[in-house]
Amino acid sequence: MELRIRRVCRRRSRVLEALLAAAVLLAACSTVPATKPVPAPVLTLVPFVNDGSPDDAYLAAALTDEVRKRLSVILLRPPLKPHDFAVTGVLHATLNSLRLDVKLYKPGETAPFYTRSFERGREQLVTLQDEVVREIGAALHTKVASPRDLSDAEANSELARALIQKGALAEALEHAAKASYFDPGNSDFRYRLGVAHLYLGHYQQAVDLFNTVDPSANPLGWYYHDSWAHLELNHTTRVSYNLAEYGRVYGLDASGLISSMNAILQARFNNIPQAEMAIAQTVENGSDAANFTQVAFNIGCAYARMGRNAAAIEWLDRAVMAGLNCAPLLRTEPALRSLQSDPKFIRLRSSVL
Repeated sequence: MELRIRRVCRRRSRVLEALLAAAVLLAACSTVPATKPVPAPVLTLVPFVNDGSPDDAYLAAALTDEVRKRLSVILLRPPLKPHDFAVTGVLHATLNSLRLDVKLYKPGETAPFYTRSFERGREQLVTLQDEVVREIGAALHTKVASPRDLSDAEANSELARALIQKGALAEALEHAAKASYFDPGNSDFRYRLGVAHLYLGHYQQAVDLFNTVDPSANPLGWYYHDSWAHLELNHTTRVSYNLAEYGRVYGLDASGLISSMNAILQARFNNIPQAEMAIAQTVENGSDAANFTQVAFNIGCAYARMGRNAAAIEWLDRAVMAGLNCAPLLRTEPALRSLQSDPKFIRLRSSVL
C-alpha cells in the first residue's frame, strides 16, 4: 500500500512539473511580431498550483493575486531589461501549515535559475506573501542589476530623500521611482518611494509599497509611516495595532514619533483626554533632535483635530522653526483642514518656502 502511494505521489509531482514547464514555454512564445514595437519586458506570474485538498484552491488563487499585485508595485516600470522572467509555484497546504515551492525561469529555458520553498503556519498567510515578494524581488535584482544601475539607484534615492525634506514632492517621487527602477530588489528604495507617495497624499500607494518592506529593517520609520498612511485611509484598527505592536516589540518610544501618532489617533476618535495624555507623554519623554520637527508637526495635527487651533498653530510654528520645509504638507494634510482659513496659520504657511 505504501509503495502504491509513493508511486501515485511521484506521478502527480511529474504531472505538476510538466504543467508548469508548459505554462512557462507558453508565456515565452507569446511574442510580438518584429514589425511592431516590442513592449517593455514583463514578469509573467503563472497561477500557483494547488497540490492539496480542492478546498484549498482558493488559497493558491489568493496567493497568486496578492503576489502579482505586490510584485507589480515593486517593479513599477519594468526594470528587468533586457530580460523577461517567469515565476511558478506549487502550494502544499495541510491543516496547520502552508508551503509554497517557487521557481524563477527565463522564458524559453526549462531549467529554473532560482528555486526556494517558503513554509509558514496556516495562520501566517500574510507573512508568507511578504517573504515570497521580497525574495523574488531580491533574486531578480541579483540576476540583472549592473554596477551602473546600483550607483544610479543610490544617487536617485538620496536625492529623493533631500527633495522630500525641501517639499519638492513631485520631483522626490520621480527620483524615488527611478531608484526602484534601477534596483527593484532593494526594500530601502521601495520604502522611500512609499514615503514620497505618502507626503503627496497617495495613501493607498504608500501602504502597498510599505507592505513589500520588512519592518525590522527600519522599525521606527516603518511603523510610523505605515500608521500615518493607514490613518488617512481611516484604517484606525490597523493604526492601533501598529502602535501597540511597536511598543510590544521595541519598548519605549524615545523618538516621540509613535506617541505623537497615538495623540493624532485619539483625537481622530474624539478621545480628548487620551489625546491630551498622549501629548503630555510625548512632551515629558522628549524627542531626539532628528525627529523633533515631525513630532512637533504631529502634536500640531492632534490639537487641530481637537479644535484647539491656537495650540495647533503654536506647535506647527515650532515645527517650522525647527526646520519643517515642506509647504505642500501644510496645505494638504487632512488634519489641518480646519486651520486653512485662520489668518495666523496662513501667515505661518506662507513663511515656509
